[in-house]
Amino acid sequence: MTRIHHHKASVSGFLPVTEKELRSKGWDHPDIILITGDAYVDHPSYGTAIIGRVLEAAGFRVGIIAQPDWRTTRDFQRLGKPRLFFGITAGNLDSMVANYTSTKRPRKKDDYSPGGAPGLRPDRATIVYANRVREAYSDVPIVIGGIEASLRRFAHYDWWDNQVRRSILVDSRADILVYGMGERQIAEIAERIRDHRELAGIRGTAIRQSIVDSSQSSVDPRQGKDNRQSIVDSRQSSADPRQDRDNRQSIVDSRQSSVDPRQGKDNRQSIVDGSQSSVDPRQGKDNRQSIVDSRQSSADPRQDRDNRQSIVDGSQSSAFSGFNNVERRTLNVEHDSRLSTIDYLLSTAVEIPSYEEVKEDRDKFNEAFRTISSNQDPFSGKTIIQKHGTHYVIQFPPPFPESTHELDSIYSLPYQKAWHPSYDTQGGVPGFETVRFSIVSHRGCCGDCSFCALSMHQGRIVRSRSKRSILEEAKALTESKDFHGTIADIGGPTANLYQAHCAQWEDKGACSTRNCLVPDMCKGLQPGYKESIDLLREVIRLPKVKHVFIESGLRHDLLVRNDAAEYLQYICAHHISGRMKVAPEHCVEHVLKIMNKPSFRIYEQFVKRFDEAKRKTGKEFYLVNYFISAHPGATLSDSLELARYLKKRNIHPEQIQDFMPLPLTLSGTIYYTEKDPYTGRRVYVAKTFRERKMQRALIQYNNPKNRPLIREAMRLLQQDYV
Repeated sequence: MTRIHHHKASVSGFLPVTEKELRSKGWDHPDIILITGDAYVDHPSYGTAIIGRVLEAAGFRVGIIAQPDWRTTRDFQRLGKPRLFFGITAGNLDSMVANYTSTKRPRKKDDYSPGGAPGLRPDRATIVYANRVREAYSDVPIVIGGIEASLRRFAHYDWWDNQVRRSILVDSRADILVYGMGERQIAEIAERIRDHRELAGIRGTAIRQSIVDSSQSSVDPRQGKDNRQSIVDSRQSSADPRQDRDNRQSIVDSRQSSVDPRQGKDNRQSIVDGSQSSVDPRQGKDNRQSIVDSRQSSADPRQDRDNRQSIVDGSQSSAFSGFNNVERRTLNVEHDSRLSTIDYLLSTAVEIPSYEEVKEDRDKFNEAFRTISSNQDPFSGKTIIQKHGTHYVIQFPPPFPESTHELDSIYSLPYQKAWHPSYDTQGGVPGFETVRFSIVSHRGCCGDCSFCALSMHQGRIVRSRSKRSILEEAKALTESKDFHGTIADIGGPTANLYQAHCAQWEDKGACSTRNCLVPDMCKGLQPGYKESIDLLREVIRLPKVKHVFIESGLRHDLLVRNDAAEYLQYICAHHISGRMKVAPEHCVEHVLKIMNKPSFRIYEQFVKRFDEAKRKTGKEFYLVNYFISAHPGATLSDSLELARYLKKRNIHPEQIQDFMPLPLTLSGTIYYTEKDPYTGRRVYVAKTFRERKMQRALIQYNNPKNRPLIREAMRLLQQDYV
């Protein structure tokens, strides 16, 4: 085990992880306990740290249980019973991705665990943790979030089981799921649970709704808005939502009742009755009807900003200062100002094929994906409902993008920028080393690559921190006793999208009719190259700073434009540590099209510009090219074509990623259905491990270990092996 040395941090600055640390703060019990599949690292690159600090800033007492032993309930009871709820995440990665390689073999190392030790988180960690919490504390609400919950919020194809699984919300039996970046949602959830208010209608969340037995009620959530009944009448029930979970009830008509949604499970009733509507959210297939009669509402939430109604039940604004005094994104309900927010969100809801349907019919699976994908923009997205047996999974629209002020506030919270001291004797947490002296400058990516989960998790709209905020964080890094003059990275999902802006993003969201970058960059997108250069220049001038590097990947298609020439020359001269990371992914056009990547000729244009910029600097550095093997659409013949291109140019790729179909991604959908969900055309998919290995071997043609696989591939292709 490799031991990583760094200056030891004091336990007192961390959120408590033991009963002793809890008592040292003078607490009898925490308000909220966060459970994570990662080691506890108090750094804003770790989701649990951000959520914990946001809740702390909002005035809540927060404890952390990191990587509990899931075989018993003992670790889950370590901090006692929280006053409000448990928040559960698998960690920074989906637990199956964290635990297994692309060949489905157990990983030998886990960078998010102390000492890199594998096996400290269970498979499907969110579900396992939630069920252990249920066993330990049956009456405490559970909130799930993180990338695992976010991508599995609907019925989804699971590559590891090779089958369609139910929504993680159903399997975990959680009360509410947070998807996407969850700071705003978690603060709102905490306030609502504290104040005994319903949880329905929060943007960026999904809930479960049980279906009323037909012998007891004629209400169907897909029939008759005028027959809608409040789930519970506050005059009939005053039960505490954290008691008697078997009697829990769900969504309340906010105009009639203030009852808490955590009451009365068996007495739940459906949300809205929609039999009066002939609107089909999936354009007429099966004559499926929307949840509510949409004829009563023609409002466009992207119009008339002054008339909008608050997205959250705004009787109280969040206690977290980062969300105070910020313009609340709101909905236009000018058609009927009497409609509550929850009513409005449901009035435009669409229903997708059920779990049972998508499990049996791949065309239905594609149909569901199309509707989910087309409703991920916060300005135009609608509430989505999917039936799972005796329940509905109800996803409310995505949260509006964070403002610069909000991002600055989130990243200025008092993170210790260290792993918890309890890991010192275990060698620390290896994954922290890659981010210790790095700075996150922005969120979101408008690239929308088919295989990437970012568009479904962080969204297509880029949100950037202010220069002042980044400079303050850089100054703070220089004060660390371990700082030796190098800031390893200032970046985000795509390094050269800092301060990228489109006028439409502010009020209308991302375009539904075209992609921002493919087949070429939209004229409406304004890259923030000037702002990026100004920022880098100011950071490098800080005392104690010797180097500022860009280690995040760059979009090469943005760097071939004339307006990027100064930026490319500047970063090559001052901010490349010997290698620049780019991701051409493949060289065959039809494969790139399925990936939603730019034409390969654009990559070749970029290489020429890069070589020219490098020549002008007089420095020696090189490109690190990322490629994907066995992506849907790629055949053995396509991989051979890529191998020949690489060999001709004497490129020996090391960064090869075997395609792994992730839930809720376009590529994952194509892998499962073997069809393009938008055109219905068949797509070739390499599904056997043998062919997947051969495709990778061809791309890594220079590795002697790959020769037997290359010979086999060449025989299948009826080609001579040289």
